[in-house]
Amino acid sequence: MADHNLLNSLPQEIILNILSRLPAQSVLDCRQVCRSWGNLLQFHRQYVADSETMSFLGFDSRAQALRYLEYNDDKQPNYCVKIIKFKFPASVCGGLVGSDNGLICLSVKTKYNANPVFGNKYKVDTPDEPLYICNPITREFVNLPPLLIDEKKSVDGVHVVHGFGYHPLTNKYKVVRIFYVGNGKSPSFKGQVEVYTVGSGSGWRSAGETNYSLGSDYFANPTGVCVNGTLHWLSDKFRDIVAFDLVYEKFHLLRTTTAWKRCPRRIFVARHCLCLEYIYGNSLDYLLLKKNKEEEDSSCYHMNEQRYYISWSWIEEVTMPSNVVSRIRSSICSITKMGELLLTDGRKVDPCEKVVLEFIGKRFDFDWKIPLSHINTFVSLEALGETTVQRLDS
Repeated sequence: MADHNLLNSLPQEIILNILSRLPAQSVLDCRQVCRSWGNLLQFHRQYVADSETMSFLGFDSRAQALRYLEYNDDKQPNYCVKIIKFKFPASVCGGLVGSDNGLICLSVKTKYNANPVFGNKYKVDTPDEPLYICNPITREFVNLPPLLIDEKKSVDGVHVVHGFGYHPLTNKYKVVRIFYVGNGKSPSFKGQVEVYTVGSGSGWRSAGETNYSLGSDYFANPTGVCVNGTLHWLSDKFRDIVAFDLVYEKFHLLRTTTAWKRCPRRIFVARHCLCLEYIYGNSLDYLLLKKNKEEEDSSCYHMNEQRYYISWSWIEEVTMPSNVVSRIRSSICSITKMGELLLTDGRKVDPCEKVVLEFIGKRFDFDWKIPLSHINTFVSLEALGETTVQRLDS
C-alpha cells in the first residue's frame, strides 16, 4: 500500500513514463488498479515512446488476425513479431483502410457490384467499404453504418474509395468514403464524399462532391494515405496526388515536381513522411515529402493548406539500383534511418552496398496486402464519445 501511495504521489508525466515501459498487457492490467490510473491511461495517447522503433500492422484475412511488427536498427534482435487474433461480427475481407495514432479502420465487401468503368476486362472486384474502427491494444471497436444506395441508382455498379486519419490540432479521427454511382462515362459523373467523425454522434455526413477520379486504374489503391492530418491518393493515371484536408474537408492537388511523373507506382508512409515510389529508367527511386529548412522551427501542421504545401518539398531519399530491383519480388514497407529498405518478404536492401539482407526470415505480406505504419496508444473510443463500443473476443 505504501509503494502504491508513493507512486501516486509522483507527477503524472513520470507515472506515464514508467507505465509506458511495461508490456501492453501489463499496462492494461494497471488500468484496473484504481480509478486515477484508469483515467490516466484512458486519455494517454502515446504508448511507445521510443522514436527510433518503427512499427507496422499487417492484416491476414485468412486467419482474421493482425500481424504486428517492430523494427529498430539499434536493438538486437532488431525485430519483434506478434499475432493479434480477434473476432468481428463480420469477416474483414477488405483489410486495413488505415492506421493513425493508435486506432485502425478495417473494411468489408459491400453488397453492390463494382462499376465496370473502374475495373478492367479481366476482373472487376466487389468494392470494399470502411466498417470498423478498432484499437488493437484496448480491443475496443465500433461498427460504422454501412453504405446504403438505392437499387435503381446502383444498377450500373458502385466504386468506393476510402481513407482514415487523425489530425493532432483538432484531436479528431475521421473516416472518409467516396462512392461513385451511375454511368461512369457521363459528363456529370462525380464522387459523393461522406465523412464520419469518431465520437461526434452525427454518423456519416455529406462533405460535397468531387470531380477527381480516384482509384479508377485497376492497380490503383483505393485507400488514402494519411500524413500530417491530410489524406492522399494517387489520381487517375497516376499523374498527380490528390489531397483531402481533414480540418477543412476540402480537396486540392499536392504540389509536385515534373521528374517523377514518368512512372510513379504508389505512395505510403515512411519515417513519418509521405513517400513516393516511382520508376526511373530501370531503377526505383523514393522521395520523401519533408519540411524546408527555413520552416523547421515552425509547427508541422498548418491550418492554411497553401502555406503547408509551400513549406514542404520532395527530397530524393533512396535509389534502388536496377541490379538490385531485378533480385526482389516484393514491396517496400519503409525506409530505416540507415537508408535501408524494409521488404514485405522479410528482407532488407542496402542500396549503397547493393546487397539484399535477411532481417526477419519470414514473409510479412498477407494476401498481397502491404503492412501499414502503426503506433500503439491507449486511446479509448468511449472517451472519444462513441456510445456503441464493443470489445473484441480473442
